[in-house]
Amino acid sequence: MMSASHRKVTPWLVLLLLISVLVCATGAYLLWSQMRLDDAQPKDLQGNIVALEDGDLPTGNELKQMNVVSDTGIHLTVPSVGLDVPVGSLSEVNGQITPPGFTSAYIVRNRGAGNLQEASKHTLFVVTHSVNHGQAPGNYLINVADGRPTVAVGEQIHLGTLKYQISGTTTILKSELGGTSSVWEDSPGRLVLITCLQREHGKSLKNVVITAEIDTP
Repeated sequence: MMSASHRKVTPWLVLLLLISVLVCATGAYLLWSQMRLDDAQPKDLQGNIVALEDGDLPTGNELKQMNVVSDTGIHLTVPSVGLDVPVGSLSEVNGQITPPGFTSAYIVRNRGAGNLQEASKHTLFVVTHSVNHGQAPGNYLINVADGRPTVAVGEQIHLGTLKYQISGTTTILKSELGGTSSVWEDSPGRLVLITCLQREHGKSLKNVVITAEIDTP
């Protein structure tokens, strides 16, 4: 039979036990939530979480309309700079082309050729992200310190089984890109590869536009 003093202590022990369980459960939930949050964050090619700025990713409604295919089964490679990434596809929406990820390049379906089968008859438009303080596909194509592309005329770009030779590179203000008709010209056997030109400090203000011509056997 328990003494009176034991009967008084027991509820406190139960309360402390309950508090302990609650704290442990809360800690486990917060850790799980953080892991889930980290998993949901976009990452670059090195697995680092990308620090997003406004406009870096499409909105939910835009994403639905873009009908993104994450991987078409082909790769974009630029041997001279070591770039080798999967290629997806997307649609331009309301005049905007925003890559939805930071580890792939994307063919724009409703501009020019839209696929490799039509590439000899039209321009193939491909877009990809670059990032600040990280490594996305576009970072292979730019020199942030010098503010210029890393590729040169005459170098090759491979897109699946197609081979292109670079014919020109230029930088264009983002605000002027949409209205630059020479970029969006639809010509047989032409490739236009676009990425952001990052700056060491501040948000990117320009795009790098790389043009290339298809190699015919």
